[in-house]
Amino acid sequence: MIFNTYISSENDLKLVLCAPGLKEVLIAPEELSKDGKTPLAYAEALASAALDAGLKTVLVWDLVMTESEFKESLSKLASLKLKAFDAIRVSDLGAARYVCDNFSQVALQLAPDSADHNYDTLYSYSRAFADRLERLSLSIELPEDKLCEYIKRLPLDCEILAAGPLKIFYTPRPLLHAGSRRQIKATASAADMSNRPLPVIQTAHGTHLYLDRDYFILHKLAKLTEAGLYAARIDLRPYSPARHSAHGIDRLLNAYHNNSDLRTLWPSKTGSPFFKTNKTTAQFKRLKPRILETRDQRCLATVLEYNKDKHTVITALKDFNLSDARIAIHPDGRMREITLSGCRDIEGRPLSNCSEGQLVVVNSLYALTPGTLITTASSCT
Repeated sequence: MIFNTYISSENDLKLVLCAPGLKEVLIAPEELSKDGKTPLAYAEALASAALDAGLKTVLVWDLVMTESEFKESLSKLASLKLKAFDAIRVSDLGAARYVCDNFSQVALQLAPDSADHNYDTLYSYSRAFADRLERLSLSIELPEDKLCEYIKRLPLDCEILAAGPLKIFYTPRPLLHAGSRRQIKATASAADMSNRPLPVIQTAHGTHLYLDRDYFILHKLAKLTEAGLYAARIDLRPYSPARHSAHGIDRLLNAYHNNSDLRTLWPSKTGSPFFKTNKTTAQFKRLKPRILETRDQRCLATVLEYNKDKHTVITALKDFNLSDARIAIHPDGRMREITLSGCRDIEGRPLSNCSEGQLVVVNSLYALTPGTLITTASSCT
């Protein structure tokens, strides 16, 4: 397994050369990458210097593009001598096809971000781009077991983010300042998460929202490496000075090879959501009303209306004797004993029995909210 990282300056290159195991550099021009830091005019010279130092060079062209933006990007690509690059990394499938058809001298790397989570889609890329596609960057939203499975099954090299910012939203639209093309930084938070402001960055190519913890599995790569992982990416751009991208990469990878505590060297709080198991649906059971589990043959009626100090209206789910009603089960699952009294139909006539679908008015039952079930026993499970 090799490591790669982004570089945007000669100083980055010097640090990379002191980082054991780092064999490849990613050069993301400002004009061609969503969050690039390298001026296009400097990208070629930086790539040539990296090649001369024995590193593999990858040009990052990962914009989300309209047709006109695609054509504009091609004119900028034309200004580069691609012989300085070993590969081009794209996320747009149209850009991938264009690279295959027009740039035969460079390999193709595909980074579909977090869009593709199933094997069939990922495998289809290897078929569509044949021998031109040399590597896939897999989604960080895949758990470890799936990553291992895909790495073993896919007929090409795979890469995963090992450490870096966790992007949770991106749009090509400028959400912070519509008229600006310079970088703008801000924070945002939801009303129920005001204690966890999330970083927001607007660049010339859109707006990025990040989690307040970075993705970090640099200390958990053993199984992935055993499965055949080819490359682990480290992204230090948010923690590097302006115009630089790899600040601290030498210390981090030296610590990795010396089995040191890596997380203490990372400049931000970290986590590894999704990695051990994908828990995105784990809360669904809690969100699902527990009352849905109680609808069986012992359920007699549901509360339709509650009017404090006046009455409660129930809807019969079956024919039953009103004296059989003993338990109320609230929508949140709480239960309590009840007794129905003053039972009458909607015209005020007294009732002792009711039929399915009939509306029954009873004396007010304290705090029985609409949707509460009326049952015959303390458990309807």
